[in-house]
Amino acid sequence: MRRLIFIILVLLSLGAKAQIQDVKFSQFFNFPLNINPAATGNITETYRVAGIYRQQWSSINAEFVTFGISGDVRFNKGFRPGDSFGVGLYAIDDHLGDNIMQNQEIGLNLAYHFPLDFQARHIISAGAGFSYAISSVNIDKLIFESQYQGFVYDVNVPHGEPFTSDQQANYDVNAGISYTFLINPKWQTSIGAGLQNIIDPQEGFFSDSLARVGMKRKVLSGSVKYKVNNRLALVPRWLATMEQQATEISTGVVAEYDIFPDKDLQLDLGLFGQWSEYATIYAGAAIKGVEVHASYDFAISGLKNLASADEAGQGSPGVFELSLIYRGRTKKNTGSYIIPCRTF
Repeated sequence: MRRLIFIILVLLSLGAKAQIQDVKFSQFFNFPLNINPAATGNITETYRVAGIYRQQWSSINAEFVTFGISGDVRFNKGFRPGDSFGVGLYAIDDHLGDNIMQNQEIGLNLAYHFPLDFQARHIISAGAGFSYAISSVNIDKLIFESQYQGFVYDVNVPHGEPFTSDQQANYDVNAGISYTFLINPKWQTSIGAGLQNIIDPQEGFFSDSLARVGMKRKVLSGSVKYKVNNRLALVPRWLATMEQQATEISTGVVAEYDIFPDKDLQLDLGLFGQWSEYATIYAGAAIKGVEVHASYDFAISGLKNLASADEAGQGSPGVFELSLIYRGRTKKNTGSYIIPCRTF
């Protein structure tokens, strides 16, 4: 049964549009450059380096393993005093099963950030990104319905699928905007909107592939930070993706607690979910610019029942993620300051 599930998942991936930004991280807020290019350089520090590892569905022999790395830099120069711009790079390596499918993607982002007031309480950011991806599939490792004679699989029977190639290369352009607003010393909010897959894919695995059909993806994200007191803050976050008739919404909240504020030691604990599909437990720690976060997704959809019916005791088809982030400043940039003023 697990083998059948695995085949179905692969064929669904092939039959759908072979696009280059399908990777979605549960910790989307810790790897933002592939979601919205406006997030590039939108940091209070000078630079940020992030890495993320994702292992998905290992218990049903349809394992996805994904690695991602990114880096972005903020430059305090612009057309007006107080403006800044950001430059960032990211790379993603995605594997399905025993190298049945692979996808490697690299991206370059540029963003511009301009405050609407001299205190930088209101900041508008706009960004654009260019990405290039190479995808491949090992056709010899796939099993097709036409190769079954009744309930017997015959490897010598042709699959009859209109494959044009086992590898494809595509480039894409993405764009996004964001708005950050410091409401008062206790409340801060940020919202963003992005458009992905602006350029239709140039190559597909099939001669009649749906990859030829334009499938723009709209992305909405945001967060609200509320400081309960000098040590505790609550941060609700959300991410919504819309593509044709499909919509996915992930929501959750993280509690951030400063154990030793003078030593910059912070602990995080949160709960997220795409609640019809999975729930995510999230925990992390940060000290002096170094952050480590881990999360695990528990399946609550029909996929869990399929795996349990096949082999009891193997665990649910969950998702494990681990992220590492480092934020730093150059010697010339020791941080910005705000002139004290009443907040309205």
